[in-house]
Amino acid sequence: MPAISSVLSMPVKNILKRLIPRSIYLMRMNRRLHRFKGLTTAQVFSTIYKEDLWGSDGENRYSSGEGTLNKNKKKYIDFLISFIKNNHVKHVVDLGCGDFSIMKIVLEDVQGVHFTGVDIVPELIAYNQQTYGAENINFVCLNAVTDELPKGDLITVRQVLQHLSNEQISQILSRLKAYPYVLISEHLPLGKNVVKNKDKIQGPHIRMYHHSGVFVDAAPFHLPATPVFEYREDCYSLNKMQPAVIRTYLALNPGNSKW
Repeated sequence: MPAISSVLSMPVKNILKRLIPRSIYLMRMNRRLHRFKGLTTAQVFSTIYKEDLWGSDGENRYSSGEGTLNKNKKKYIDFLISFIKNNHVKHVVDLGCGDFSIMKIVLEDVQGVHFTGVDIVPELIAYNQQTYGAENINFVCLNAVTDELPKGDLITVRQVLQHLSNEQISQILSRLKAYPYVLISEHLPLGKNVVKNKDKIQGPHIRMYHHSGVFVDAAPFHLPATPVFEYREDCYSLNKMQPAVIRTYLALNPGNSKW
């Protein structure tokens, strides 16, 4: 049972959710997600942004939700700034750039770095290019599963794969071999009975609802990657707080025969 203080600080809707039996909670969630079956990837994520299914900060036109609004994001930002500087990275490609709020802060602290943000939502990319585009900052609308990706020294994929199916993830991972540095960050559950890489349909939800996550170094992906950074980020799902971390993997010079 959580501490009284943590319960009191929770939104009322989360407290009420605790009273719903797990079976009913899952049934309702699956019913809401059914609408995404049969849609293209562009249609799925365009719907998510159009309807603010990941929430909104109340200020910007687009929001990528908790992953960019959470106060703990500074830990990742500081890590990424240090990584770029220490490895003399000159061109960063951000796959699933979303609302650009994370990389905007990073680029303010690094000099002489070119940036290409990639996302599949046309309206989002057009807005980002018009609002943030500069000589060294560009945004392109691509499908990472099928389209050729921009060249760069480093590609970052932060809390993106968790919204995709295993087949889509495998296809994307196979396309990252050309980058000297690959940083992949995912929200992963802790504790016993974790089911690694449980498959799902593409959509706004993540595997945490099934006590799972995207472990890129495990089956069926087996990416030759090493965890290099993580911080605690518990997740509210299935009517309770689940212990979890945001973990960043590094695939270093991945263009080798083991990939």
